Amino acid sequence: MTEATSAHPLACEAWQPVLAGWLMADLPPDSEAALAAHLSECAVCRAEAESLLRDVVRSWRAADAETDVAEARRELARALARQGDHGAALDLLAEARATQLDHGQAVEVLITDLRTAEAMLLAGRGEEALALADDIETRAAATDGGPLLTTGVARVRGWGLLQRGERAAAAEQFRSAIQLAVERGDDFQTTLALDGLLTALDDEDPERTSVAAWRDAMVNRLGIGRTPPVPVEG
Repeated sequence: MTEATSAHPLACEAWQPVLAGWLMADLPPDSEAALAAHLSECAVCRAEAESLLRDVVRSWRAADAETDVAEARRELARALARQGDHGAALDLLAEARATQLDHGQAVEVLITDLRTAEAMLLAGRGEEALALADDIETRAAATDGGPLLTTGVARVRGWGLLQRGERAAAAEQFRSAIQLAVERGDDFQTTLALDGLLTALDDEDPERTSVAAWRDAMVNRLGIGRTPPVPVEG
């Protein structure tokens, strides 16, 4: 077991190199997906990730690397949103967006906006997330690289509609997100959308059996315990 340092709490030993790769933006998609799911359920590693990201923000700020600071703030915001600190997460996302806008990073602004919509969902602010998803989709269509965000937009819409109580419409959005994710070979996005579809389907719906089996197979393939939870009334 790796010993704790005075700077950071002790994280799960197996995830230490993965956290390091994440900070260097050097993780394959499956490893990044597994880490995201692990951080949603492990408070120790989440605290480790937050502490490391704060160190990165300080270092890059000292080096006057503004766009790198913005990206680190965006990742730190995701960690804070998962642990329920929604206000701090949204503040960091707003700061990251302002920097990216100043530097003309249109695609990064869209990604940050998508993370903002996700944070809003975690805070139970589905109506705001739905409005932002519509805005992202409009701008993404006219931005190079923007259409790659359509899977996330459909998933955000699904959860926003669920928070509004529109289960059938939400299920259609999740099915769209699943199709887009499968076409792109994105297993993590597929799993997230399958989780949403399972939540949207009625308990008696015969589709649940096949969707649950598919979701469980994807979870086992990715080696994750569970995906980040989104609050839904009822």
